[in-house]
Order: sequence, then C-alpha cells, then structure tokens
Amino acid sequence: MMRFLDEEMAGGEREQLEQHLAQCGHCQRLLKQYAADLQTFDQVVMRVSVPESFTDEVMAALLSPLPEQGPYPEQRASLPMSHQPKTKGKDWMKKITFTAAGFVLAVSLGAFVSPTFAAYVKHVPDYVKQIFFGSSDTVDEGVRQAAANGYASAIDQSVTDQGITLNITEVFADPSRVYIKYALNKNGDDFEAKDIKGATGFSDVCTIQDTSGQVVSSLHGWQPYNGVFEFTLQGNEPKQLNIHVDIREIDSTKGKWELTIPVDLEKGQLAVKTTEINQQYTSPEGINLSLQHIQFLPSVTRLQLETSLTADRIKQLEEAMAKQQASEKQGDEVTAKPQPVSKYLGHTIASYGLHYHLLDGQGQVVAAYDDEFDPDFNDDKNRLPNQDLQEAEGKLGGKISQAHAFTPIAEQKNLKFQLLGIYSQEPVFFSRSFDPGTLSRRPITEKINGSSITIKSFRLKTDTNKEQFGDAILTDKLAILEFEGTFAKDRVEIPRLKIKDASGNELNYDATTKRVKNPDGTISFHSWIFIRNLEKQPKELTLSFDSITKVNRDVKWEVPILPEK
Repeated sequence: MMRFLDEEMAGGEREQLEQHLAQCGHCQRLLKQYAADLQTFDQVVMRVSVPESFTDEVMAALLSPLPEQGPYPEQRASLPMSHQPKTKGKDWMKKITFTAAGFVLAVSLGAFVSPTFAAYVKHVPDYVKQIFFGSSDTVDEGVRQAAANGYASAIDQSVTDQGITLNITEVFADPSRVYIKYALNKNGDDFEAKDIKGATGFSDVCTIQDTSGQVVSSLHGWQPYNGVFEFTLQGNEPKQLNIHVDIREIDSTKGKWELTIPVDLEKGQLAVKTTEINQQYTSPEGINLSLQHIQFLPSVTRLQLETSLTADRIKQLEEAMAKQQASEKQGDEVTAKPQPVSKYLGHTIASYGLHYHLLDGQGQVVAAYDDEFDPDFNDDKNRLPNQDLQEAEGKLGGKISQAHAFTPIAEQKNLKFQLLGIYSQEPVFFSRSFDPGTLSRRPITEKINGSSITIKSFRLKTDTNKEQFGDAILTDKLAILEFEGTFAKDRVEIPRLKIKDASGNELNYDATTKRVKNPDGTISFHSWIFIRNLEKQPKELTLSFDSITKVNRDVKWEVPILPEK
C-alpha cells in the first residue's frame, strides 16, 4: 500500500491491488489511514530544519527497503510478528523515537457541540442530516455525528474538461478537519477514478487557502474509491477558508479541472470546549505519564497527554545500548556471535505504549485506547486512530505529546480515566542459524526468557495455485518458512524479526501470524514468513530478533475528569 501511495507500483501489481481494494473494506480503511499519515509526515518534514546527521540516523533506524513485489492475500491477516520495511504510516511513527531535534507533528484541537451551543444550531435541515451518512468506509462515526449536528452542507459546484465532469456535492468542516465529497461523470455515467493527479502528483490535487489565496495546508488524504478529499487542520486556521481543487489528470486523461470551495469554520470554532486535568503518574517501568486536558470537538474528542522516560530508565537504556550481548549454544546447535546493540534496538527498547479506558458515571466504557496492534486482541473502542496526533522531542526518552482521538463524547462531570496497562520492550538478543532442508525431519525448538519458539518447516512454492496460510490466501511463487511458539506471561509480540542468508544478507519478506490466548493467559502464535527471490533452497538461514514486547497490567491509576468551573 505504501508503494501504491508513492506511485512506485508496476501496472500489473497496481491493478491487482486495486481489484482487491475494490472488494475489501478493511484494506480500504488501512489505505486511508496510511495516506493520511504519509501526508502528515511529508508536511512535517517540509517544515522543520534538521542536522546534517539526520538522514544517517533515520536510515539506521529503518528496516530493509521495500520488496519489488509481494504476495496479494485475498484477505490480509494480522501481522503480530511483522516486518515493516520503510513504512511511513502510523505504526512506524509510533514505534520509532527520532533523534532529530525539533521533529514535531502539529497537534490540532477543537470542541464537541455542547448543550450551551445549541442556540447557535437551532435547526438542522433534513437534507443536511443525510449528508455523509453513506458507506461506513467513506467517513467515520465522528463525522456522521457532527454532520447531523449541522456541520455539513450540500453544495453544487462542477467543472468539465475532456468530457469528464467533476461534481462537488457536500462539504463537512469543523476545527479539526474538512471533508469534500465529490463525484465524477463521463458521458452521462458516474464512475470512480483509479488515479487522480495534480500538476506534480496526487499531493497537490487540493490545497487549503485563506481568503487572500495564501496556502495554509495541502491535501491530507485522498481515497479514490470513496470520493472524498480529506484534510486535517492545525486548529489555528482563520474562520473562513477556501479549498482549491486543481486536477490535471484523471486516470489516463489529461486536462484541467479547477474550482474553489468556500469553507466556514466559525461555527465549529465557537463550540470549542476544553477541560483541564493536569495529573501525573510514574509507572514501575520508569514511564512518566501526564494527563493534560481533554477537548471536545464536533467530530472528535481528544485526550491530550504527555509521556517521557525517567532519568533512571534512560540510564538503563544507555547502559543496555553500550553492552555486547552473546548467546552460546552447544552440541549440534550453531553459536550466535556476540553483537553490539544496534541503533535501531536503542529506539525499540526506548518505545512504549498505553492501554486505558474512559468511563462514564455508571462505570461504562465510553472510549478505549490500546497500543496492542492485533485487531483480535485490541481493546480500542470508539477510537479514531487516523485523527491521533503527536509531537516528539529529539532525544532518547524525551517528551512525547500525544492527542488520542475518539468519537464525540458528551461533556460530563463524572468522566474518569482508568489506566489498564503499559507496553514496553524487553531485549532478548536471539539468533538461530539452521539448515532449512533438515527442518522437516528435525524442527528446532528454543527457549528465550520464558518464551518458546519452534522453527517447523521450509519449502519453495513453485506454482501460482492458491494456498491458505492462516487467514492469508497466496498465489505467488515464493519460499515459506513456518514457525510457532508460546510467549511467556505478559509477553505479547516480537516487534522486529530478521531473516538472513548464509552470506549475512538480510532478506525481504512478508508475514502473517495467527495468535490465540491460552487458558492461563499466555499467548501462542503460528507464523508464516514469505520470502521472495529464492529460486532454490538455501544451505543456511538465520532467524533473529532482539526484543519482545511485554505488557504490565499491574498499574492502578484512575483520574476523574471534571469540566472547567
């Protein structure tokens, strides 16, 4: 999907992905999230100045380059043991702490429509209530709720060139975001474009301008299958904006489709409500957590918090990064050479995540945030992850300002924050070399800090017939490495897995994993790794990883959230 967004995908591969996307709402939502995060990343990089060492430091933190082609599952499984090469999306941004000073993601804030604001929106016309209430893949629940409260309007603007008409039909706007709904028509028939470009690509299809024509922001996210231009706002925009659309190519047809759409933010800006919290907590892992405030917007409620590492925890990480680790095996097993802790591992073990609930006065969960990535295990509720925003200080363990987004929550005095868990990384330094040809006769089982892993089998898939691996169905010719295991208690994930050949070259791969929770609370997994460009069975492969994600549930912190007096 990232290569699709970067326009780096060959025609046949692109067509196959598009065919899958046309039938898979899950992947449509993933693509939407990736497009939004990629645009946010690009905007930030353009705004900040960085030291000359920035590129080297970031490249050291990245995984191997994207593969030239990959398997195309008819249904993508979750990837608990995932290889995420060169990913620019949300999970990558969350897991890597950048060392570049001043690397900042802008945080936009706003308000929910409070009862005191009802006088401003006295009547919502029936036609407005129908706007943005279509496919659940088009907009999220927060936008639908805000549209019903008067933050969307029907419009009728169009432009025609080369026999293709671009119709702008609806506009949604609040202080956090703007959605423009559009439709395309050719020779009297509506159609969905597979590719829309501006003068230099997809990123300049739209710009946000003030009334004087000065550009405030560029296109944040675009979904060709849903007919929506989406923008995230900074929160400091003027009351009146213009969305300038300038399309130069629709599919393979070159032309010029240009128009300007006025957007009124004043109504939403008047609705802003902020509740100050200002409560702090330090976890046993050495993570400082500060709840700062909660803001209620028409289409989203955002909890603003700040996290950092304690001085003791930073010292522990620095010491771990300075040490060399070795794991020696005897007998028939291959000895793993001592290796220094990599710069990437330093970023990994410095990362952490949260799990919490927001409760109403009856103790009911009205919102939940969970950094567990697996949808089968994730406890997210009413969350809008594509509206999460973040700033990060440029130093190890420095402050990270986060705004977690949820569907609108009604303002109430007895709202409560309840911390349920903290995810952190445990260095494990596992490396195991083996002959793939012997696995069918003698699988390899290893114990790692209470967890176990069994490398089961290796084979070459030499045809294009469909085969199912977990929830993934593949047709590609590739190599398949299968393994399984059980994590120790409170260990949940291997965040970075490496495969190397006998020459030490790191191999590109995709992976799919099925996880189950056992009666004793531990998690077992069954994984398949798909390796390309292996035409014959290698004499040796090395499977390695340097950390395991663990979760501490022994945290007891509850904070009442009260409205401003």
